[in-house]
Amino acid sequence: MAKEKSLDLAAVQTWLAAWKESYSDAAVRDLLSLIPDNDCMVVITCGVGCPPRSLVFRRWRRVVVLPPTPTTQAGRVHPAVLDPDRVTMFHGPTPPIAPITDQLWLKEGVTPKWSVPWVTQKIFRWDGTEWLLHGSLRDEAMIHNQGKQECGFAEALAGARALAGANRCPIIYTFDDSTWGNA
Repeated sequence: MAKEKSLDLAAVQTWLAAWKESYSDAAVRDLLSLIPDNDCMVVITCGVGCPPRSLVFRRWRRVVVLPPTPTTQAGRVHPAVLDPDRVTMFHGPTPPIAPITDQLWLKEGVTPKWSVPWVTQKIFRWDGTEWLLHGSLRDEAMIHNQGKQECGFAEALAGARALAGANRCPIIYTFDDSTWGNA
């Protein structure tokens, strides 16, 4: 069963003020930067003096390693998926000056040319002579409830608990700022 933790009140209030309580894809991507865990569920409910609306999504941040050869038949070899906190790599917009063989470099500061509900950054590996594409760091928000319909905190949390169990998410982050029906 997933542990429940409260999101930082000041951070969420700043996020809500910036996005004017909008649960758009861009707002959710911005919220990802406030969440410390790589695999978790998030429940945010707002609604002061009006019906509550809840945002429920799963954050899944991982390193996807490409298959070793491009000649491998599609569908036979699946890319490896790793926890980014367990992979040691240099972070920065430029590669390290004196890399060692098999060192990894996460190329930062590159903004995708298109708008997608996830962020992908390329990871390169030094083979002794040049930097080769090794994989990517993906940070996805899988939105289950985007707050477009009335949904109270208890209902949203129950759904998040079920999803956390099915996806083996160890943590559910919560924030309840609704007063509808409360005295």
